[in-house]
Order: sequence, then C-alpha cells, then structure tokens
Amino acid sequence: MKRHYNSKRIALCVAVVTAAVAFTGCTKYKLVAIDESSSESSSTDAATASGSASVSGNDVGSLPTSDILEDIIEGLKDDKTQESSTAAASSSTVATEAASTQPVDDGKLQIVVMGDSIFDNYRTPTGIASLVASDLNANVYNIAVAGSTAGLASNNNPDFSTWTVANFIGVSHVLTGEINSSILDGHEAANVLKTFDPAKTDYFIVEYGVNDFLSSIPRESDQSAEDMKLYSYRGGLESGINALKNKFPNATIILMTPGYTQFWNGGSMIGDCNTIDRGYGRLIDYVSTAVNEAQALNIPYINSYEDVNITGYSASDCLQDGIHPTDEGCRRYAAAIEKKINELE
Repeated sequence: MKRHYNSKRIALCVAVVTAAVAFTGCTKYKLVAIDESSSESSSTDAATASGSASVSGNDVGSLPTSDILEDIIEGLKDDKTQESSTAAASSSTVATEAASTQPVDDGKLQIVVMGDSIFDNYRTPTGIASLVASDLNANVYNIAVAGSTAGLASNNNPDFSTWTVANFIGVSHVLTGEINSSILDGHEAANVLKTFDPAKTDYFIVEYGVNDFLSSIPRESDQSAEDMKLYSYRGGLESGINALKNKFPNATIILMTPGYTQFWNGGSMIGDCNTIDRGYGRLIDYVSTAVNEAQALNIPYINSYEDVNITGYSASDCLQDGIHPTDEGCRRYAAAIEKKINELE
C-alpha cells in the first residue's frame, strides 16, 4: 500500500467560441503517435480509417456558427443553480465540497481533482469525483473550473504577480502559493480550497484539453522562451505538473487526456474528435500531446480516449451533448480513475 501522509458547475464558461465545431461518430481506433514538431495532421486519413465523414478541408472557418453557438454555448453556459443544489452526503461516499475550513484528517486517501467542466459541472453523488470518493473510500476535493484550459490564451499575461486566469497553470500555482487564490473567486473551487491541505495529497488528477482545442490554443510552442511556452497546451501542462511535483514530491500526479468528443450543429452531428482541425490539429492530436507529455515527465496517465470506454457507438448513452458525460459516462470516467489508482496502490 502507498504510505499516506496524513489525510490526505452544466457550467463550461465558454466566453468566446468563434467557430465551435463538431465531430462525426466513428469507431474507436488505436492512438497513433504524431509528429509533435508540426501542427499539421492527417485528418483525411483518420476519417477514412474510422469510417467518418469529415468537414470539407477541415476548414472550420467555413462552418456555420449560429446553430453551434445556440446549441453548444447555451448548453455549456454557467448553471449556478446546479452547483448550489449540491447534495449533502457523508464524506466517505461523496467528494468533499463543503465550505468547512477544517481539513479532514482521517487517514483516507486524499485525491485532488483539477480540470474543467467534466468535473466542475458534477458536484452531486453521481458526479465523477463523488463516485471515486465512494468507491475508493477516499476524500476527494474537486477544484475543477468549468471552461478552463491548460495553456494560456494569447491575450493573457504570464506574470504571476498579476495573474487572473483560473487555468491549470494558475490553479496549480495557487496550490504552491505562487499565485493569489483570488483567481478562484466566483467558482466553487474557491470554497473547496479552504477544506484541505494540499501538502497531504496522495493523488492529483489533472484533466484538461477540450477547451484548449476549442480555444485554438496550440498544442506545442515554437518559442524557446519559457514564459512563451505557457501559450500552448503542452507548455501549460508542463508548467502546472512541474509546480506540483516540486512542491508536493510525495504526491502522485495522474494526467488525464481528453476523451471521445462530439460536436453538434443544431440537430446534426457534423464531426467528432478524429476529423475536425481548428488550426493546431484535431482533438485526437491533443490526446497524443498529453500522452507524450506524461511520458516525458515520467508520470502515470489515463488515455481517456481509449480507457474510458466511450466511443461513437456508446456516445448517445454516455454523453449529454457530445462533450459532457451522462450518469453512465460519469461512471465510466470514474472507473478509469479508480482502476489507475488501484494499480498504483
């Protein structure tokens, strides 16, 4: 057994989705390594291999956006009512979400979840974090922020002293004390942050990528300066993970890649994660980038595209809107996390 060091909102805030796109259903196929030195990828080959129909030329700029913005943004807007109705249950069966200022010290595994709306939207007993808490008899602290990315957008300032973005870089450096926790104000994560001691964490679960893709944040940086790398998906992951590793060496960091995802235009699905390129590769390429980064940093990872068991065939049962999981989808995400932690224990 791993030694324990004591104890260890739907609300995706899409401020601007300029050409939100979607992906066609397809069969699940094995992930193929990509050339990280280039943002170009073979969308046509992938679509052919999967039996999917791709958008002509993958030119998302030519896609109609009115229906997408109506269906996707409306479906992903903040739902504070859902967060405020979080069910109360015992700490042994649900993730800890109470605004208590006293950290729990009961000898259980302490798991901290960092990510986007895949976790933030589900702060009830049927959410992923709560299921993991119940099944593993662990204390799970959900500090995910809907709409968040790993990398920085081009208009964000990388100066920690003036940092305002609650993305992975920001939240990880809040935990290490390098960025003011005020960046979490207005998010449920701010309340949860008061309930635990990060130094007592056994596992950090890091889940980002869909919003990096939607925001057209590059997968890789072509800049040599370290602060410029923060403006990429991989650079954001690296910054946050290294901050956690250095500050909390006794914790294990598990990186989760994006999972199988679809987007819809009105009532029609026009693509999935294997076919559309928003400028820096398809979402499946972001999956590869996350896997490559986990391997480079020598940390465990969950390839959600392959390991969560959601495909084009099961998406109607597992995804509410092509992105966010149903109760069944949450169960599959939770099962993948529990399997990985059990392997590591």
